[in-house]
Amino acid sequence: MDLNNNKFNLAEQDLLESLLESYYLDDDQLDYINKFYKEIFTINDNEKCLCNSKLTWEKCCKKKMDDNSTEENYISFFQTINNPKLKSKYINQINKYNKLSIKAIKESPCFINNCQNKKTAMNLYSADELMEIKNKNLKEDTNEAYLINVLDKKHIIKNIDTPFLNKENVNDNYKFYAVCKEHKKIFNNSKGKLNKNLIALISKIYKYEIVNKCYQHQVVNFYKNLQVAEQVFLIIKWRMHNNVLIALYDDLQLMADNVDNENNNFVTKLFFLPNTNNFLLNDVILPPVTPITFRPINSINNPFLKKKPLYIHTSKTQRDKEDKLLVTFTYRKEYKNLDLYFKEWISKFKNNKQIESWISGIVISLSDQMLIQKQWFEKLKDSEIKIMNLHYYYRFEHPSGSQQELSIQTFYNNLHKSINIFNKTLKIS
Repeated sequence: MDLNNNKFNLAEQDLLESLLESYYLDDDQLDYINKFYKEIFTINDNEKCLCNSKLTWEKCCKKKMDDNSTEENYISFFQTINNPKLKSKYINQINKYNKLSIKAIKESPCFINNCQNKKTAMNLYSADELMEIKNKNLKEDTNEAYLINVLDKKHIIKNIDTPFLNKENVNDNYKFYAVCKEHKKIFNNSKGKLNKNLIALISKIYKYEIVNKCYQHQVVNFYKNLQVAEQVFLIIKWRMHNNVLIALYDDLQLMADNVDNENNNFVTKLFFLPNTNNFLLNDVILPPVTPITFRPINSINNPFLKKKPLYIHTSKTQRDKEDKLLVTFTYRKEYKNLDLYFKEWISKFKNNKQIESWISGIVISLSDQMLIQKQWFEKLKDSEIKIMNLHYYYRFEHPSGSQQELSIQTFYNNLHKSINIFNKTLKIS
């Protein structure tokens, strides 16, 4: 970002550069940036529309906002906070908008490049992968597992007691509509190095598109009727959400035509750990900061810090004639702070138990595309489930101070208190 102009003196340039690279911005800092650097509380007419239509705001959603009028009684998030009696109505309202978004996305063309074919249903995990999480030693029906359904109504407004996992049939797990039949067949049959990452990526894009359309619906139809503070809140949330989508689409463009990573655009880190059927993972996460120097990687509310997705998936393999769980991390080569992220974490590890605890923290604190074995989860103590819910709650509701990374470090630094998802028995590490 070019701050080298007559508008700022050297001290102001240093301050702005520091703010624009910050993990978290408080209200005063956001106000300062909005006033002296760039408007972020509103959308400029010539800015690209946040709905990703490739048109400008003026020619796209602003025009729709001018054309659209509705008599619907909209309830804002601020109204809900000030009047808890409106909570259930607000949740039902957002749930309704999410369903409208799902319908619109299902009917839109394939996400891959310029493909215009109709989308079809696809699952995040294959039938062979799902067999791994089923406990074959038990006679009871084991077609269920615990997972996060981010579109469930309970996630719209969370509280500290919100159970973050749903028990669902694994055969219907993480179904999404992102690609056509032709591309689905290509991905399911591909042996490319990045294929698992690509499937996780398009699943994530599907979810983010749903919420993005939900924000679009609220802005287009109700923005003009909101108080200024409510307008600012909605635009900032939409901006941050869209920033993730932009980064995901950038990666999609790189991966779709380079599934074997021939161009070496992506770096891979491998961890060989004790074999377990307790969980499956194929996800795109956004680690917030490096664990020792706390260099920012991704921000929860800084719209100027580019998102840097990190891909993680588990698979079964053999190493030294033993069955192992291979945990693979993948990220773009130019993301140097992710190099530092792994360097610092690896420097902290003294044994595999500590790596297991770190991975457990990632599953619980950063992932939303995992499957956790039913039998393992249901043997957890109530206190252990409450700890998991607490980490989940803070991950979304109180992100300041890099709470996400601190949450993971809690698992690492307090092994005797943390939940180790690799354990065959339910003893605390």
